[in-house]
Amino acid sequence: MLVRTLRAARPTQLLRCASAVPQTSPDATLKETLTAQIPQKQEELKQLKADHGSKVLGEVTVDQCIGGGRGVRCMLWETSLLDAAEGIRFRGYTIPECQELLPTFKGPAGDGEPTPEAILWLLLTGEIPTKEQCDGLTAELFERSALPAHATQLLDSLPKTMHPMTQFSLGLQAYRCGVLYTSLILRVCEPYRVDGLAHAVDASIPR
Repeated sequence: MLVRTLRAARPTQLLRCASAVPQTSPDATLKETLTAQIPQKQEELKQLKADHGSKVLGEVTVDQCIGGGRGVRCMLWETSLLDAAEGIRFRGYTIPECQELLPTFKGPAGDGEPTPEAILWLLLTGEIPTKEQCDGLTAELFERSALPAHATQLLDSLPKTMHPMTQFSLGLQAYRCGVLYTSLILRVCEPYRVDGLAHAVDASIPR
């Protein structure tokens, strides 16, 4: 349960066991997986606030404020943990473990580097996806990656010497208009729509 975040447990146990949400079907899409997980996540957070909402997590020093909040325990998250000695974990898995368990560009887990879709699935759901699930997500992202004409024109008009991240930001911001964008932000269970657009914008930036 999420309440474990308030106890002295090891980071790996926290991130891999932070939720009691059961593993979904290996045939489920990302949307189906999130649809199954979200209601229980919501209930866990409500219970966490009801049981521990008034508890104090620690103190904050002036040095921590000046240092940008370094070391301040003020956020609940499950996606990753960065340790100065151990390095980063994604949902409790080290980078070597992700390389061993997640589907790769070549196909089988452990045969090369994990695909971006595999990492995205793990971060959003906490589950290790199958190769078929990753392939389905890849196809979904490509289907949703079409940019409106005005966004393409904007990207084509930018100086090639402009920083790629500036172009990337402008390309995403250019999409924020019209019925499609309004419909997008109302779909709370379709986070990967933005990733499809991001992929299209990134592909439009000259290298």
